[in-house]
Order: sequence, then C-alpha cells, then structure tokens
Amino acid sequence: MFISRLLIFCLLLGTAVSAADSPSFNYQRTENGVLLFTDPRVTGTVQAVRVEVIADNIIRVHAVEGKQFPPDQSLVVLTTKSATKFSVEEKGTDLLVKTASLNAVIARSSGAVSFYDSRGKKIVAEKKAGGRAFTAAVYEGQPSYQLQQHFELQPDEAIFGLGQHQDGLYNYRGRQVYFFQNNTEVAIPFLVSTNNYGILWDNYSLTTAGDIRSFRPLSALQLQDVHGRKGWLSASYFATLTADKPAFQRAESEISMEFLGDSKRVLPDGFKAETGKVQWEGSIASPINGIHQLRLSYGGTIRLWIDGKEVLNRWRKSLEPSKGFIGYSA
Repeated sequence: MFISRLLIFCLLLGTAVSAADSPSFNYQRTENGVLLFTDPRVTGTVQAVRVEVIADNIIRVHAVEGKQFPPDQSLVVLTTKSATKFSVEEKGTDLLVKTASLNAVIARSSGAVSFYDSRGKKIVAEKKAGGRAFTAAVYEGQPSYQLQQHFELQPDEAIFGLGQHQDGLYNYRGRQVYFFQNNTEVAIPFLVSTNNYGILWDNYSLTTAGDIRSFRPLSALQLQDVHGRKGWLSASYFATLTADKPAFQRAESEISMEFLGDSKRVLPDGFKAETGKVQWEGSIASPINGIHQLRLSYGGTIRLWIDGKEVLNRWRKSLEPSKGFIGYSA
C-alpha cells in the first residue's frame, strides 16, 4: 500500500513551569509550524504542543508537560529545515496549519490535533478530551512520566504494521500489542492504516498499543467444572498424548505457565509435560455483556473448543511463548 501521509507523534519529558510564567491559551508561529501552550483548565497543567511541517504530506507533533522542550534526541527522525510552503490561520478556537496535501487543525485549549486531506476529509484525529496524558511516575528512583496518547479511528478502519509479533494477527484494530525487543519479538512503532496514512510513535519506552486495558486472569470469570460445581474447571492429566483415560484429575481455576520455570511450579509432581497432555473442561461466563477477548500463551500444541466447536489449533516449538487471541460474545 502506498502511504501518502505520515504523521509523527512524540510525547516528551520536559521541565514543567507554572502557568504564571507565560500566558496559557497562547500560540506563536515558528519557522516550521506553530508552538502552542494549552489551557491548564482543560489539560490540568500547561502543556506545550509543537506542530512542525516536514513535507507536504508529513507533519510532526511534539507534546511535553510544561513549556520547555528538551533537546531533540530522536533516534529515528532527522531534524531538517523544511522548504515546504504552509499557512497558519485562526479558525475560531482552533488553529489551522495547511500544506498542499494536509490540513492540521489544532484545538487551542487542549492542543488536540485533527488531520484532514486537502479536500477536507478527515484522516485521523487525537481524542479531543483526555486524548493526551502525562502522569507522574518514578522509575528506578528517577522522576518521570507515564504517557498516554489516544486517536479516534474511523468505524471501518484497519491497522497494520507495528513490527514482528507472535500472536498470529494482521489487523491490530481493537487488539493489544506490547512493544519490547526479545527473541522473535521485534517492536517497530509504526502503524499503517487502510485509510492511507501512517503514524510513527517516536518514543522508545516500553509501550502498549491498541486496547491498553490489562488482561484479567481466568479466575476473574465465572467458572464451572464438568459437574456444574462453581469456581473452577475440571483438569485432567494424561500420561501420553494417545491415552484414553486420565492418570488423575483435579480442580483448577488458573491456567498460567507463561514463563520459564512456571510449569515446574504449577504442574503436579510426576506429570511429564513433554510426553503427556492436560485437558481443561467446564464452562465460563462473564458478568459483563459484550465482546470479550481470550489471550492464550503457549508453547507446543494448544487446542481450544467453545460450545463444541474447535476455534484454535496451534503448534509452536517452545523457544519463546506465542499467543493466540479468541473473541467471544457474553
């Protein structure tokens, strides 16, 4: 797919200053775009938002808590002086940065940026209320921030890219991707949309993209075993892959053996995972209506049936755990 538009977003850490140091709800034109200071009544504290025109079809957005940007330290984006022509206009409570191909509309109170093509069709937008957040955090004794950035996508839009991951997904819309570098895991913070644009997240911290809500353990659901007893599933342990009868059975409410050494801690003594198999049976329900996602981490063979229908059948050599995602309606 040819990407005609590129948006570069950076959330940075800077030195915070009080609103009294300089008037908020204020902007100024720069050599490559505009510099805007948000209204702290909207964003909680003053934030500086810098919108730079890189090319007709590339716009870069920087945001920082406070009003002082740190020196540019991007490992990906080369800062160059652009000769691209652009205009800056006031449109009521918004600013319009316009090139031959892109229109960036900036809300002067919140600094939220929306992007449109030259014909006025919306491409993508930051969420206007709470779309960008800096939360104070301490990492290894050092003051820092946890950053969040939210975009509003079109209903029929699909998202691709984001690197090399082991979850068997292509479209990451509504899914979860964790950016970290590991054997077989390659994080590339660049997404491609079916609406013909791309976004580069110019940030190198550990990042969760997509649906950032934490997955909950199996025990958070309403479980029943094969006999209808509530609170757990029926776990059957077979000595071999072809055995007809289990060697023993027990009740289990957790299936969690993702990391090295977990199987030795969780599996019962005497059971050999390399030659046997485990079968969990029962029913699960949720107190919340809607679409749910099940995430299964596995190495070796995993098969899953829901309502008697096989919905997952995967095999993977156990070098690193892989993940399978299943959606179901509750």
